[in-house]
Order: sequence, then structure tokens, then C-alpha cells
Amino acid sequence: MKYSIDNDRIIFTQLGDEGVLLDTLENNYLSLNETLFFILKAVQDKKSTEEMIEELCEQYDVSVSECKNEVEEALTLLVNKNIIKLN
Repeated sequence: MKYSIDNDRIIFTQLGDEGVLLDTLENNYLSLNETLFFILKAVQDKKSTEEMIEELCEQYDVSVSECKNEVEEALTLLVNKNIIKLN
């Protein structure tokens, strides 16, 4: 699956190993941990869910099934907060 970010509404940047996000429509500020920032950056780079899982499994010592569950949870959170949308 592929997702996208509303770049007119959402601004985010890396801050050390983590990231920060501003929803300009809701005027909400979020702190992103390293993994959540990676996922948001991957969405911006138009990577599929499968590509995200593959890269995270290479970067961290985690099983594919555990990584898939975590990525899907993170994507659901970002969709529910209107940060990303499913294409």
C-alpha cells in the first residue's frame, strides 16, 4: 500500500535522531520518535509499506511479522490524525 502527505498542511523535519511535525491546519505540534520519523519520511519518498518494512528489518534486529505490525500501527495512527492518507 502507498500513502501520501498533504504537504500544504503538514510540515516535518528531522531533529537529531528524531523528528518534529506541525499540522498547520490544526495548529498541532508532534514529536516523532526515530521510527515514526522514518515512516513519515518513507511516505514522503513514496515508498510502499513493504519497502518500509524491509528497510526497517535491515536496520533493526526485528522479525518481519513484528515489524509489519508496528508499521501498520504507526500508519493507522498517522491516518487517524489526518497526517497521511491512503492513496
